[in-house]
Formats: sequence, structure tokens, C-alpha cells
Amino acid sequence: METKLAADINGFPFQLKEPGMLMLFSTVRMEQSLDSARWAMEKSLDATRTATFTDEEVNRAKASMLKDIEIELNNSSASATTSPSGLRWATGACSSSIATASRR
Repeated sequence: METKLAADINGFPFQLKEPGMLMLFSTVRMEQSLDSARWAMEKSLDATRTATFTDEEVNRAKASMLKDIEIELNNSSASATTSPSGLRWATGACSSSIATASRR
């Protein structure tokens, strides 16, 4: 996403048996435009449909994910919420919207 349109962006895919939904979130400061942040996030997501990723980018993403999983597995305070596969289940309210924006 373009810089300075959102204070924070985050997202996660639902861990379902079949391909499912990707949730994306952005936190926008009060003085920033929700519409601009949403437009930029949707534009970035649409661009991934035709984008090609280099081997270096794929390997960097895999390494980052493996590091996150290792950190979670070694986090004793997360052991109660960790599934048998070692992935933590997200808790909290979920929106049916693909792209949601909130103000901080």
C-alpha cells in the first residue's frame, strides 16, 4: 500500500479445508481519508492477481512465515491457544467485508 495512507495494515487468510477468504485491515488516523486507504488497499490486492513473484520474494516470504511459526511454538503463553498443527487461531469479531478500515 502507498506510504502514509494508513497507520497500520494487517491481514490473514482463514485456515479452512477448502480455499476461503482473506481478511485485510487498515488502521487510519482521524485526519486521514478512509476512502483513500480503502482504494489503495483494494488496488494493491487487485495487482496481485497478475503479479509475478521472484524466487527471492517467495523464499523470503516462506522464511518469514517459518520464523513466525517457530516463535509461536516457543511462546509458552500461547500454548493454550495453539492448534495441534502449531498455528494459532485468531480470536475476536470478524467482518464479512473483504476490506475494512477503522480509525485510530
